Amino acid sequence: MYEAGNVAVTVLALIALGFALDYAMGVRWWTNPGGRIVMTTLAAIVLITVLVAVRVWFGDFYLHELVRLVVFLTALFALAGGWVLHRAIRRGRHRERAPR
Repeated sequence: MYEAGNVAVTVLALIALGFALDYAMGVRWWTNPGGRIVMTTLAAIVLITVLVAVRVWFGDFYLHELVRLVVFLTALFALAGGWVLHRAIRRGRHRERAPR
């Protein structure tokens, strides 16, 4: 069962990486806020899943704790920034629709 989990996280990391690369190269994600939110979320998922997959197969490695801290802080700021951007977009649209 443990090995199945290792394989699953590795496959997840590869699929997430493939999707992120395809999205990054195939979509003009930087031109609109929704695309930027999707890309930052994908990048955060890729960072976390790749880190987990590498640790599962190779164990702790040199500077693992520092890499882990950087990955999780980067993911935290990416997702928090995406959420703030999403809320700002929604707030702007809500104000545009509000009756005066």
